[in-house]
Amino acid sequence: MQIERNIAKNLIPLQKYAKLKHKKPYLFNFFKGKQEIFYLGVEHSKNPKNKQFSEIENWFNKFLNTHKKKDIVIILENYTPSLVLPKNEMIEKFGETGLVYFLAQKHNLKTICPEPSQKQILKFVKSRKNKTRNILLWIFLNIISNKFKLKEIKKLQDPFIKFSELNKIGADFNLARDYYISKEILKQLKSGYSVFAVFGVNHVICQEPVLRKWFWTN
Repeated sequence: MQIERNIAKNLIPLQKYAKLKHKKPYLFNFFKGKQEIFYLGVEHSKNPKNKQFSEIENWFNKFLNTHKKKDIVIILENYTPSLVLPKNEMIEKFGETGLVYFLAQKHNLKTICPEPSQKQILKFVKSRKNKTRNILLWIFLNIISNKFKLKEIKKLQDPFIKFSELNKIGADFNLARDYYISKEILKQLKSGYSVFAVFGVNHVICQEPVLRKWFWTN
């Protein structure tokens, strides 16, 4: 499957995102007739006492009361939890995804996790004209950085800054996720669903131009 350039070119790279000022949480909320996208960007947490979880649940219930269940799809970040525990335990184990999945299962709603495979991510990163040896080097440095927390290595592969070619590759790895996630959200919107999703704040902002364009042109 080829990379759709009209999607990729409208995503915001992390290096550009790092210069933006925005509120947290950040909400992208659009309507087209009765169809809605409610896409909330948050700082990740696994603390059930964090007030954002009660806010997410309130927004979820409002969304649920606005649309018919058959017209709703819930988009999950990172994974689909393999089990359903009590609400607070879902938050402690899976964070925002745990709460959203708990609520979706409670109300028998359709859920999708659009996260790409490693193969898809590499295909996207290669399509961005990155050299294979630099991609492999970034992967190696990322493993080392996560294991040993070395500042010098972190600077080389940090996707939020511009210090070397490797920083761009790191940004492209993140952009790959935004590409496949926004592509799946567009697919669901084109199928007539109303979409509810809670992701890390940078993903919502980086994908917003793609999704906003769809609402403006359809």
